[in-house]
Amino acid sequence: MADEKTSSEGSSLDEKISGGGKPDLEKIATMLANWEEDHKVDQLIPAVMEAFVTAPGVKYKDENGVEHYKTKFTAEEALKLADRLFDKIVYHAHLRRYNMTPEFFEQLKGVKDAYGNPLAEAEVERAFGITRGGLRRTLLRVRNNLTTDALVDLAKHMLRTHEKHVKGKIYQELTEEHKDYVAKFLKDKIEKHGLKGREYFLEDKHTLEELLPVYESVATTLYKKKK
Repeated sequence: MADEKTSSEGSSLDEKISGGGKPDLEKIATMLANWEEDHKVDQLIPAVMEAFVTAPGVKYKDENGVEHYKTKFTAEEALKLADRLFDKIVYHAHLRRYNMTPEFFEQLKGVKDAYGNPLAEAEVERAFGITRGGLRRTLLRVRNNLTTDALVDLAKHMLRTHEKHVKGKIYQELTEEHKDYVAKFLKDKIEKHGLKGREYFLEDKHTLEELLPVYESVATTLYKKKK
C-alpha cells in the first residue's frame, strides 16, 4: 500500500503535464510560476537550522550562564547530528511537499525497495541529491568547524538540485520541435499584457533553450497564484 502511494506522489508532476497533442503551455506556466510555493522551498533552511540548534548537546552555557552553540564535534556527535538532519529532510520531503499525513508517513518509513533501501530516503536522493551516507561523510569532514553558515550552504545546494529536478519534470514535454509554438505563446502574452524589459526580449532567441528563461519570466509575472 505505502509503495503504491509513494509512486503516486512521486509522479504527481508527470500526471499534471501528461496528455496528448501539443503541450499545455498555460498549465506548464502555472506550475513553473508556483513551484517554489508548491514544494515549500522556504521551509527547508529553517527546518535544517531548527534540527541543528535543538540537537542534544549543541546548545550549552558558559560559566556565566550565557548560552552558546557548539561548532566543534566528535566523530560520534557528527554522525548522530547527520542522522538527525537527514531525518528532518526526509520529513520535509514528504509531509511538507506532498502534504502527507503523519500516520501515512510513519507507515512509509518502514517500506523498502527490492534492494532493502528505504523508499522515503530514496525520494530524498532523487529530489535533493543527498543520501544519509553522503551527509554523514560531509559532517564528519567539517566537524571541527560545523557552523550554521556551513549548514545553510548545504541546504542551498540541496535546493539548487531540487530546482533542477522539479523544472526538469515541468519542462519534460517541451522539445526543440515546440520552439515556434512556445515563441508564439510568449509573443502573444508579452504583447497582450504589455510586458517590458530585457527579460521579455524574444528577437535574439532562436532555440528552445534560449526561450525558456523568457518563458519563466512570463510565467512568474502572469501565472503566480494570488494569496
